[in-house]
Amino acid sequence: MYVTEDFVYLQLQKTAGTHIAQLLSVHCPDGQQIGKHNPLTPQLLASGRQIIGSVRDPWDWYVSLWAFGCDGKGALHERLTNRVDRHRVYSAAVWLRAAARRLSIPIADWRAVYADRNDAALFQRWLKMMFDPRRADDIGEGYGKSSLRQFAGFLTFRYLRLFARESSKLFDGSLTDHASVAQYAETHNLMRVVIRFERLEDDLLDALTALARPASEEQARRMRSAPRTNASTRNRDYSTYYDAESVDLVAERERLIVSRFGYVKPRLRLTSSGS
Repeated sequence: MYVTEDFVYLQLQKTAGTHIAQLLSVHCPDGQQIGKHNPLTPQLLASGRQIIGSVRDPWDWYVSLWAFGCDGKGALHERLTNRVDRHRVYSAAVWLRAAARRLSIPIADWRAVYADRNDAALFQRWLKMMFDPRRADDIGEGYGKSSLRQFAGFLTFRYLRLFARESSKLFDGSLTDHASVAQYAETHNLMRVVIRFERLEDDLLDALTALARPASEEQARRMRSAPRTNASTRNRDYSTYYDAESVDLVAERERLIVSRFGYVKPRLRLTSSGS
């Protein structure tokens, strides 16, 4: 998160959070980066600061998340393709417990679906695994312990963990369908200013104006021309990774994000799966 005296930017994974935080650090140098994808602390929650967040078209988001893993990057890829997180320091006892818990993860199957970032068939297999409630524990972050695993996707889960005022209802079994999730998101929403990935610079400039920190014409020009960071590598438009079934899967599982931010199903532009 990027924290200033009057606002906090919360970084939802794969929504250009690193790029936005870097732009904010230049335009609002009074702030500081505290962690990255972490939620608000109780102290910040009580401070009354405005909360900014970013979102992304769910169909594009899943392709980006998968392609990032195909590049061998990201915490999700690490969890799904290794018995333990190689980037954490474990004692011997903790390492053994972590390895034992993860014996049920089909590591070979997960590795297989990350084999080629240009293969639409592999992406569609990965997506079905991501939406399979039996694989929710593989994904981590508490998703497998949430009732959302039965009907809502990982993006919705991450979104609510970050932008809801309190997250206990994600785990107490009270959220049982899309209607209850929509009500929960409305009641507990923290985000007052949204930056959409698809119109990032325009929304960011509008956000700064709303926060009484408007950018000059020169600052706006620099923001628009700054190269994005931490992007996944892929050579095709995200819509070409989908078939009709996988488009509908995302529409159903990410109903909250689709309806809340007005996203629409992509028009299919199919290519051969390996091209």
